[in-house]
Amino acid sequence: MSVAVPDRRVRGLRPGEADHSAEMPRRRPSTPERSGPSTAAPGARASRPILLAVVAGALAMGVLASVAWRLDGGSVFTIGTPSMCPDLCVGTLVFDRPLAGPVRPGMVVSFRPPGSPDVYTHRVVKVLADGSIKTAGDALGRSDPWTVPRSRIVGRVVGNIRGVGWLWRCLPAMTAALACYLLVRFRLPRWLRTHVDVVFVTLLVAAPALLLRPLLRAEVIALGHPRHGVVIRVVNTGLLPAQFHLGGGSTVAHVSPGQIVTLGAPHSSDVWFAETPSIPSREWAIAGLVCALAMLAVLARLAWAQSRANRPVAGRRIPSGAGLRAPAGEDRPAAESRWSGRVSLSADTQVAGDRPDGDPRDPVSALVPPGGAGEPESWPPVPRAGGDVPSTA
Repeated sequence: MSVAVPDRRVRGLRPGEADHSAEMPRRRPSTPERSGPSTAAPGARASRPILLAVVAGALAMGVLASVAWRLDGGSVFTIGTPSMCPDLCVGTLVFDRPLAGPVRPGMVVSFRPPGSPDVYTHRVVKVLADGSIKTAGDALGRSDPWTVPRSRIVGRVVGNIRGVGWLWRCLPAMTAALACYLLVRFRLPRWLRTHVDVVFVTLLVAAPALLLRPLLRAEVIALGHPRHGVVIRVVNTGLLPAQFHLGGGSTVAHVSPGQIVTLGAPHSSDVWFAETPSIPSREWAIAGLVCALAMLAVLARLAWAQSRANRPVAGRRIPSGAGLRAPAGEDRPAAESRWSGRVSLSADTQVAGDRPDGDPRDPVSALVPPGGAGEPESWPPVPRAGGDVPSTA
């Protein structure tokens, strides 16, 4: 007769200590059920929204700077007409301070003409005895038809930034769009947020550029018909250098931003005007290379995220036959083969989460029936310390 005695050294029991491990089926921690599809792709890491943070920080700084400047008594305006070109051309952001002291000719001031709520920014050309002023734009040099009293002067221009006025005009709409996007962004999967951030920032910049067209613009400020011909004065109000061409007449190959040029044609019939970018081929190539590299970077990141999403999740490995106890009359290999249809018990098996049949437990815990203490009747009895020891002949 051979007696099966539990090995206390393997179980880590001290002499005289009872072994209760066999009174209840052993279980492994089960994987919690998920109420819905996961929001993170397998293997994808949550990246920090650096690009979105930079854009949000820039907009926040613009809003705070505007509020601080206004609280300090200043004013901010955007030049919308070419009357002050080339110094203060279209799209220039000007900063005004309240006028202190006497007004002198040559000052650039912002004011509201009599009977108009609009704000103009022109140069002072004459100061009258009662303190009122006469103004004129730099582009034409003609005096304005009004006389501005001192009470209608908003302030004196103390600074300007060329081109930033285009962005300033879009600041409220861009801030509102960013706020709406941040409310929706948290409902996106984490692995997708960074890519959607790139698309959103691109649209945030491209939409104003397409609607306002600040890069390539031209405005005719004077038109004449000498001797059955036509002569026009044109100012480049865009941000890029341009080439102006008057159909049937002259062409100016390079016009800098804010520059005023004169074009003429011998005949006044069938005259047309066109502007095209005046950028050297080398600069076009550099711009195209930068755009291509940015596009390739976005595509590479998308491909990398997709490849990580397709990788299997690195989980815990299940040792061969772990937790499997064969019923009475059935040896262990037979039990393993019976369960091999539901779960692989090889050394390379990885636990990835939910079971195919909907059981949230892992394959090992699924082999042990749930419930309280006690053993199934079909299973052989397990030796217990201090109790009767079953014997086999």
